[in-house]
Amino acid sequence: MSDSVDDANATQAHFNELQISKVRQAAKQMDAAATGYCLSCGQQITKSGQRWCNADCRDDWEKLKKRGLL
Repeated sequence: MSDSVDDANATQAHFNELQISKVRQAAKQMDAAATGYCLSCGQQITKSGQRWCNADCRDDWEKLKKRGLL
């Protein structure tokens, strides 16, 4: 038989998982902004508005994003 502390812990764990799920969902919807550095390898980029230094880095980044790792 569970006591009130166990019930409270279970409730808190449930709400934590809900919040984590919301943050992950929001992150999937966000698109990466240009920072002046390649979003994949970190190399400095001089061209304004560019997010990756080359097509390989762009493709690698997109693969990771599709897997939910970004």
